[in-house]
Amino acid sequence: MEIHIKQELSFDETQSVSLTVRNRKRKLDVKASVTLLDLLHEKLGLTGVEKGCDAIYHAPKTNS
Repeated sequence: MEIHIKQELSFDETQSVSLTVRNRKRKLDVKASVTLLDLLHEKLGLTGVEKGCDAIYHAPKTNS
């Protein structure tokens, strides 16, 4: 997958993003706040990609 972003944006600005997924070139207008995962799910319908855990540290589980 190739992604080309031309400039830094503020959180609410929209920019045209060009990407190639599965050998198909796409050009989409997206807000800077949209994650790549959300773009793949919502704009391209590629729901096989899943989000991992956001946590940096997990406390050990206890049996109490």
